[in-house]
Amino acid sequence: MTLPIQVGPSTITMNRDDRFVVCQPDGRIERLAEEGFFARDTRFVSGYEVFLNGQRPALLNASPVQFYSSRFEYTNPELLDRDGVVPRNSLGLRIDRTVSGGVHEDYDLVNYGRRPVRLKRRDHFVETGAVSPDAVTAYNTWFHDRIGCLIHSD
Repeated sequence: MTLPIQVGPSTITMNRDDRFVVCQPDGRIERLAEEGFFARDTRFVSGYEVFLNGQRPALLNASPVQFYSSRFEYTNPELLDRDGVVPRNSLGLRIDRTVSGGVHEDYDLVNYGRRPVRLKRRDHFVETGAVSPDAVTAYNTWFHDRIGCLIHSD
């Protein structure tokens, strides 16, 4: 007699003490799924997405680094800025997410293109309940360039 193996949905989970984050493999938190930032049996953040100039970045790779952290590597789809087309795969975006007293993310954005790029980054949060000031910490954004091409954040 064989028993069927049931596999749950593909997610990444990070935890620290009584706080944890459950998210999609691409880093998104789906509002209607059993995902989010939880602390003491309360869901504080129930939705999260990152956009570059109105579009989701394309996931290259993601994995847990430690039990309390994960890394997400992205590139860009073809984008438009005020100077024209930003070619596909000309930007690299790394997000390091850590759970400690709250959730902390570091953004590392690199321009591999031949011209400066103007970007608008939008983080979309859906909060549920009262979020304390230390529940979701501020983001650090590091902009890098290659071959002298800058990234300007509007």
